[in-house]
Amino acid sequence: MTAGAMVTIDPDEFGKAMGQLIKDATAPLLKRIADLEARQPEKGERGEMGPKGEDAPLVEIKDVVAELLASEELRILTNLQVTESVAKHFEANPVKHGIDGKPGEPGQKGDSIKGDPGADGVGLAGAMIDRDGHLIVTTTKGEAIKLGIVTGRDGAPGKDGADLSDVEFDYDGHRTISVKARGGSVAKAYKLPVPLDKGYWRDGMAAEAGDIMTHGGNAWIALKDTSEKPCAENALDWRLFARKGRDGTDGRAGRDLGPAPPVKLATANG
Repeated sequence: MTAGAMVTIDPDEFGKAMGQLIKDATAPLLKRIADLEARQPEKGERGEMGPKGEDAPLVEIKDVVAELLASEELRILTNLQVTESVAKHFEANPVKHGIDGKPGEPGQKGDSIKGDPGADGVGLAGAMIDRDGHLIVTTTKGEAIKLGIVTGRDGAPGKDGADLSDVEFDYDGHRTISVKARGGSVAKAYKLPVPLDKGYWRDGMAAEAGDIMTHGGNAWIALKDTSEKPCAENALDWRLFARKGRDGTDGRAGRDLGPAPPVKLATANG
């Protein structure tokens, strides 16, 4: 079934379907009643009197019909039947737009109520700061209002400044600059990562960050304090600083010019 399609229901078939559903639902109950009525009564021994029982609920046909009407199958059939009936009704009785009504008569003028005059506004007459740093404003009505602290208190006295007239700076010619205070004592020492040539690397040598050492014909610079060998495998410790050049070509053979002439030495007298 496609959306929006009109479904046509045969009222006779719908009634037959409703009747069959009711018949199927009540058939077990009717059979049970017929079996009870057909059974011949048998006289048995009188038993002990039991407790008084409650009256059994009566099953009425309207309850069965109500239950059937609440089922999903009948709900769908009923909705389809109602939809078709409504559509046929509006087909036979199209909706017509009504005619606009005439404008209504003007309403009566309401009573104008004049409000009471408002109270005079409050203005700012003045402001001041008291000894404790509180801001106090005075209104035009003469009322003083304290608005809180606006001026902070004086802070604690600071430490005396350092006298740098006797400070000396000492450089050890290597990497360390020492700041000496009065009396020659070292107040602070600063170690600078200045590149320094430390010559050829040998087994067991330790290097500081910035040291330049030659190994295998190449110059390497230490990236940190290390005891590792300067080479490409130790890239975290060393970086190639200068690569060795290629070997030059051999020169041409020299000519034999014979024995050198004797050297004449000049005397003091000429």
